[in-house]
Amino acid sequence: EKFWFPGIDRQAERLISAWIPCQASTVYNKHQLLQMSELTEGPYQNVSVDFCGLFPSGDYLLGVLDEYSRFPFVEITPSTSAHLVIPLDKIFSTAGIPKIMKSYNGPPIFSQELANFTPHFGIHHCKMALLASSQVEVERFMRTLKKAASTATVEGKSWKQELHKFLRNYRATPHETTGTSLAELLFGRPINIKLPALQSPVINDTLRCTDGSKKEKMKQYSDNKKKASHSELNVGDAVLNCERKTGKLMTPFNPKSYTVIKTKGIMIIVQRGRHVATRHISLLKSRKQCTSIPITNSTDDETEDSNDVSRPLEPGMTRSFLNVLCK
Repeated sequence: EKFWFPGIDRQAERLISAWIPCQASTVYNKHQLLQMSELTEGPYQNVSVDFCGLFPSGDYLLGVLDEYSRFPFVEITPSTSAHLVIPLDKIFSTAGIPKIMKSYNGPPIFSQELANFTPHFGIHHCKMALLASSQVEVERFMRTLKKAASTATVEGKSWKQELHKFLRNYRATPHETTGTSLAELLFGRPINIKLPALQSPVINDTLRCTDGSKKEKMKQYSDNKKKASHSELNVGDAVLNCERKTGKLMTPFNPKSYTVIKTKGIMIIVQRGRHVATRHISLLKSRKQCTSIPITNSTDDETEDSNDVSRPLEPGMTRSFLNVLCK
């Protein structure tokens, strides 16, 4: 019924494996040897860029990951085809300009705007192939970021607000590879979060001496230029409050006086009726109290000392006017 000859199995396998439709339909699972990148000499020299989305609000997330510290920067963008330069410029203005920027070789990386942006700042843009292993660090982070946003959505919370909470804790957590928190590797110090931690004080006598000297010079220059003087208000003093002028005829100070009820250094708490306000001492002016000036009426029959000379009234002034003069 059947025929057979030596080597028929190998020839049949060779024939089928060389058949183009068969090759096109077979999944190719062979992987190349993984090539590990070397750690840069310092933080924020090489960064990786990737997108994540689409989220329920219709937004995408742009992630920029520092390859040295693994510190992530995240910006919300309306779409992947939007102006990529704007969020990148915002991140670079915060952390500085990197030397190398890696990204996938696809849109919106092909945009002419980005092609002009990177050479302008001296950034070498390295375009990677569309493989997950090409940008494994940033890919893994973006998956974790998307999981955090999905968890917040399931719990009925705002994923944008929870995004900040996740990033705050993620940046303060020691990385498994380096054993140091991401923020400490990038900024040189750990960041504070809600969890209490013991921190040793940073002692830098030179910095403190320079800072104190510069601040003292700035204080003297400002005080001399503004002719500033020390003003002191006590509890119970009547003051006038400086208010924003809403009209040309409005006075700089409210004519209705307040009473000082408490002082906190340069912050003064004043009250008028039920209204209580806290004001800077420079916005308050002590109200001068009006007092009457006693005037002694003399007659021709009264004897006066020969050395006493009566002060004549100035033109336009009467004794009733003098009685209401203010100090």
